[in-house]
Amino acid sequence: MLWVTAAAVVVLGGVYGGLATFLAGHVAGNVTVDGVAIGGMSPREATVALQRVLAGESSLPVHLTVPSGAVDIQPGEAGLRVDLRATVAGLTGFTMDPLTMWAHMTGVQNQHSTLLIDRGKLTAAVTKAAGALDRTMKEGSITFTGGRANQVLSVAGVEVRA
Repeated sequence: MLWVTAAAVVVLGGVYGGLATFLAGHVAGNVTVDGVAIGGMSPREATVALQRVLAGESSLPVHLTVPSGAVDIQPGEAGLRVDLRATVAGLTGFTMDPLTMWAHMTGVQNQHSTLLIDRGKLTAAVTKAAGALDRTMKEGSITFTGGRANQVLSVAGVEVRA
């Protein structure tokens, strides 16, 4: 009787380990990254699918908007790029955690892509954009000339910090 129990434990352990290995090689079934459905794909297939769709989107300008105006910043010049390898690696990988495995098989996940950021380039780009967006504050006032009141409206200042 003991050997039957031991054999059952070994078989179940093997099935569990096999399932963990299988899941490690595939993105969970209902995963999207930035709107791109990659569920059930291998890491390589998911990387190719994301690259195909996100390549064009990642070159679109980033809009830096403040009340005084807006400036477009080019992601490449600002040191921003999508790290597809890290994005997909975060969705796959070997685990024996039953909760993680269950979520991998049943959960719907909407993920954002992982960005690589060159802080120096980003700071330089935002500092350059700030020059076009910054506005000095002007206090309002009223002056009296020849018995007439002249109003000078105040202007709110805007300072973009990098």
